[in-house]
Amino acid sequence: MLEGAAPEVAPANKKAGWLVSALVTVGLLFSAVGIGTGEVPRVLRNEWLPAGIMFALIVAGTACGASAGWLVTGSRNPQKEGRLLSLSAALFALAAIAGVWTGIASARERPEPGITVILATDAQGRRTLQFAVTDKGLRASDKMTVLVQALSEDNLKHLIPIPLYGVSLGPDSSGGVDYHGEVGVPPAPANEVEIQASVGARHKCYEEGQAEAQTASTGCVTVHITRLFEKPQLNVSWRTPGHSKAGLKVSLADHDIDGHRVVLRAKDANTHHLLFQADWPSNAAGNVSESTVIVVPSSTRRVCIAASATETRPNCSERLGTGTSSVLTTAPPP
Repeated sequence: MLEGAAPEVAPANKKAGWLVSALVTVGLLFSAVGIGTGEVPRVLRNEWLPAGIMFALIVAGTACGASAGWLVTGSRNPQKEGRLLSLSAALFALAAIAGVWTGIASARERPEPGITVILATDAQGRRTLQFAVTDKGLRASDKMTVLVQALSEDNLKHLIPIPLYGVSLGPDSSGGVDYHGEVGVPPAPANEVEIQASVGARHKCYEEGQAEAQTASTGCVTVHITRLFEKPQLNVSWRTPGHSKAGLKVSLADHDIDGHRVVLRAKDANTHHLLFQADWPSNAAGNVSESTVIVVPSSTRRVCIAASATETRPNCSERLGTGTSSVLTTAPPP
């Protein structure tokens, strides 16, 4: 080389430039469609086909680019190097297309709202349903409707919904909803409470094959109410306090026992001889209210009156915690 002569510079490899451009394009597209490292598990789970194609193309393009740079020397085999660079750039271009496909499919997803429910008892002893509804990714124009309804059966065992609570909500500035509410437990015969949270056209819960279900987003929770029967209320008095011949008047009341019967029994507390027994079903509202007069033999000195909606043979020695009420009274002279 002559002194002062400029060194020979190889011409720019346009195919390498295409490869670099493809790499930058793929990265920018991932950012544009919102697929970050934290979103990869969700995208792979929900959109496994386009996401799998995208990642396979990226791996193949990376392998071709690495082969061109590390395994093939340009001065010895420039044509092979050029082909590998072109193939790598083409694979990255296809990966970009698959990335756009994946991003669009992921963006169109509308997950169902999340609902959590707790059955609680307040300071006054009333049972309540405390619920929370959450969702995210909503548009500013979206509206969420929350509906709470009691479900009771008619004579044909068809569920009849009775609205208890309803509210319409809009998303916050980040597209999320976080709402908390509370309703009292309805009385019998409503033994189930359904909570629905829907965005868009609402569809019935737990039913398939509806066209609107494809575009709607409805979350549903049904809570079964286990009835804690209260003890029956007993009012016992001698019709004529001076003697027992007029009989013993007993008034009984019980509430919220739909589908059950109240059993009333009277026994001689000393001989355990049964003096009276009757049972009454609850009415349509789940309540019982009855009065009766029990004839007491002159030989009976103490009478046990017991009533229960949970026991078939209630008596005055029922253990604590059962739904049985009892009264032990001394009979006046005959």
